[in-house]
Order: sequence, then structure tokens, then C-alpha cells
Amino acid sequence: MMREWVNYLPAVLFMGCALFPFSGSLISAERIEIYVFILFALYRLVFLMLNGGRRLKRVNIVGLSSTLLAVYLSGRSFAAPVPLVEACLPLGFLCLYYGFAAEDSKENRRFAGLIVVFSVAQTLYGFLQYTVYSSGWVAGNLSNPAGYAASLVVGLPFCLTWEVPDRQGKVLKTVCSTLVLSAICLSGSRAGIISGGFILGVFLWKTVAMSAKWRRVIGSTSIIMGAVVGCILFSWKQDSAMGRILIWKISGGMVVEAPVWGRGAGSFQADYMTCQADFFKANPDSKYAQVAGNVFHPFNEFLLLSIEFGLVGLLLVSLILFPVVRNICISGFNPFSTCIAAIALFSCFSYPVHYAYVCIVLAFCLGNVQLKPLFWLKIRRIGLFVLGGLSAMILFFCLAKDVEYEYQWNRIREGTLSGKAPELMEQYRLLYQKWNYNPRFLYHYGVTLNYIGLHRASNDILAQCSEVYNSYDLQMLMGNNYYAEGKWDLALSHYAKASQMCPNRFRPLYMQIMVYDHRQEYDSAVQLARELLVKPVKIPSDEIRQMQSEARRYTRNLNRD
Repeated sequence: MMREWVNYLPAVLFMGCALFPFSGSLISAERIEIYVFILFALYRLVFLMLNGGRRLKRVNIVGLSSTLLAVYLSGRSFAAPVPLVEACLPLGFLCLYYGFAAEDSKENRRFAGLIVVFSVAQTLYGFLQYTVYSSGWVAGNLSNPAGYAASLVVGLPFCLTWEVPDRQGKVLKTVCSTLVLSAICLSGSRAGIISGGFILGVFLWKTVAMSAKWRRVIGSTSIIMGAVVGCILFSWKQDSAMGRILIWKISGGMVVEAPVWGRGAGSFQADYMTCQADFFKANPDSKYAQVAGNVFHPFNEFLLLSIEFGLVGLLLVSLILFPVVRNICISGFNPFSTCIAAIALFSCFSYPVHYAYVCIVLAFCLGNVQLKPLFWLKIRRIGLFVLGGLSAMILFFCLAKDVEYEYQWNRIREGTLSGKAPELMEQYRLLYQKWNYNPRFLYHYGVTLNYIGLHRASNDILAQCSEVYNSYDLQMLMGNNYYAEGKWDLALSHYAKASQMCPNRFRPLYMQIMVYDHRQEYDSAVQLARELLVKPVKIPSDEIRQMQSEARRYTRNLNRD
């Protein structure tokens, strides 16, 4: 027994690192998650090759669709300007899927127990954060409450069905499930609360004995209550909800522009802010102006998939989800199918697939969905070794290259933060020549060039960055570079673009006033100063009050003259 669990130590290590990502000065937590996911995929792939893929002869619709989707996503990603290690993620997911699909039921029960343990650990960590540190919100060790809630949602179906060989097993399951549900509510994540309620509802619907009449009554009541809860959650954080409606509205327009094949991997973060600027340029008095901000994800995984990979990618995902939903409807409570459906529901309002831990559990669930085989495929051991070896080489090569590059870049960046920017510019230049397509490198390179006064070189780098990663901050930085060079027309265009991207920001308007003042176009400057003074304030700050004070002084002095 002990030896069998010792074999699971690598899985414990990888799952722990994915759920509790650590970060150092030389590698970010986000990158650590990606590396852990790829390493775990490699581990499962090697394990699969050594065991000969015992259950890989049966191919169902989920396995076929997952394979086609992973190949399609990776193929499109390798052809796009995205980091190689990110292009490998669908391939890594496929390795995890087949690794879990080849396991027997006994091994899968152990892994399900592992998920329960990690869910309870994350729950207790969240409670500690909420009580001891007096946090207003709970995020565990992840970047925000949505990620924390997603990690608990995927564990809830397994808490409800945990197979504990003990008389007190039912009590233990109830306690664990209650703790997890409580932590989801404490996170404040609306998507998490909706998904957790969905799992609990399906569980009660499938496990509580009742007549057909009562099922209809309770089902109708649940739908009404769900609608009421949805309205309450919408009004709970109305500004956030309005912001997401704006994002979905603009994102829908992006889908229409390239509906079949999409705009390509990474295109959302390259194009969305420009589309948002165009929207507010055409609708300057829009009610959404106060909720606009920097956006790098549409808060809907299906919408992101449609934007970047078109309806082809969405169709492949649908071929995975439809059999799973049907399985929920016609069979008893199945934690695997329910977990997949809950992730899909969560994905309608947030970005759970952004987190490595959620993707690992998703691959585990997909690999264990019991469906009728489409066909039987005989795989020879030599074929498995060839395909597995090729996949492992691709994953390891991309991982090693990215780790080396990120380590070098973060080491240089640490030096620039300690005041050694001028001495390190040659190293920055050499690293730029072998850029790994991480857009954040270009942005920070442009920031560093701006800091040491190389404004023209900074804008050359930032212009390249804007093709793969555009934002309000990037437009402001380019405007500041042109402002320092005295190129007023170019500075105005970038400040205006930044103002259109985020109409509720004061800094772009203030900088346009400064540009018009330098050009001695005082009428235009006074007009913008008056706009700044009547502009509604979203979040009061000393910086805004200072800009308002200077604008008021400016208009007063010019009126006196």
C-alpha cells in the first residue's frame, strides 16, 4: 500500500506546485505554473510510455475531439507570434489526457482523493487568510479570487463523492464539502458561486430520492431561484458586471470580423484595446465609459477561443461538451462529467483554464468520462514510443529554451531595478536579438529605454510590442517618449488613443493639455482643461486632485490674461 502511494509522490509535488505556485526574483509565478504544467505532462507521458497505454485502444468522441482540438490549437499557435512554451500547452494537455485515460479505476480513485486533500488544504489556507490577515477577500495562494474559486469548484464534485473506507466517511464528506462551499462563497467570485451552486444542485437532483411530480416542482423552483440569485450577483458588483458586458460586446465584434478561422493565437491581447478605443471614439457618450479599463482577457473562455481560433475551435469544444452534458442528464451523479460541466459554466464568466491546476483536473476528468467507443485502435508499443518520444522532445525543447530565456531576462531586469540600467543595456540588446515572443519582455525593454532617456529607441521597441500586446500603459509611454522629444503631433495621437482606450482616466487628458500649452494653442488647452474639471471621478486619488487643481489654475490664469 505504501509503495503504491510512493509512486504518486511526483503527482503530489506537481499538483502542489500548480495549486500553490511560488515565485522568485528570477521567474514569475505565472511562468512557474506553465513550467509545472509542462513538467507534469512530461511525467504522465513517460509513465504512459512505460506502461504501454493499456486502455488506449478505445477511442470515444471526447478523446477524438480532444486530440483534434489540441493539434489544431498547437498548430495555429506555433505559426503565431506567441512564446513556444505557450504554444506547447495544448500538446501538454493532450499528454495529460491520454496519461489519465490509460490509468485503471483504482489509480484514478487515488488521484481523486488527492484532489480532495488539496481542495481542503486550499480551503483552510483561505480561511487563515480571511481571519488572521483580515483580508477583505480570499485568494489563497493564487493571483486573484477567481483562480482560488476555480481551484475549489473543480474539487467539490470529488469531495461530494469521496470514497472513504470508514463508518464516518459520510460525515467526513459532508464536512469537506461544506468547507469547500463556504470558501467559494468567501472568495466573492460570482462565477465560483454559480458553478458551486450548479454542482450542489446536480448532486442533490441525482442522489435524493423523490417522485416525478416533486422533481418537476423542485426543478422549476430551482430555475426561478437561479435567475433571482443571478440578478442579485449582477447587482452585487454592478460596475464589474457592466464592464464585462462592454468587453463581451466589443469581443463579439471581433468574432464577426474573422468568424471561421479566427484572428490567430495571441490576437486578443494585441487587438482588443484598439477595438475598445474605436468603440469609444464612435460612442464618446457611452454609458460604459466609466467601467472601461485595460483588458487582456474577455472573461469568457469560449469567446476567447472564437476570437483567436474561430468557429472551428468552438465546434471542436462543443463536440467534447455535448456528450458530457448528455451523460449528466441520463446517468447518476458522475463527478467527472459534473466537474467538466462546472468548468464550462465557470468559463462563461471568467478564465479558469488560465490556471494550471484547473487544467490538470480537467484533463483527469476528460480522461475518465465513460462513453461508448467510436472505434477500436490497435497501438503497437513501438508506435507509442515514437509518438510519445516526439511529443516529449518538443515539450522539453520548448520548456528548456523558455526557462533559459526567462532566467536571463529576469536577471537583467533585477539589475535595472537596482539602478544598473545603463550598464545592462548591451545585455538587453543581445537578448532582444533572440526574443522568445514574450510581449512583456518588449514592454519592459521599452520602459527601461525610456528610463535612461533613449526615447526614440524606446518607441521603436514599443511599436513592435503594440503588434502583439497593446494597452493603455503602452500608448501613454509612447506618448511620453514623443513628448520628451518635442514631437507634439505624435504625442497627441498616442495620448488621444490612450484616452479612447480608457475614457475614465485623467492622465491622457492632462498630458494633451500640456502638449497644447507647449504648442501655444491655448484655446484647445483651456477646452480640455474644462473637460477635465467636469470629468466624473471613478476612484478619488491625490494624483487626480493635483491634476484638477492644476487645470483649475491654468484656466483661471488664461482667463485673467
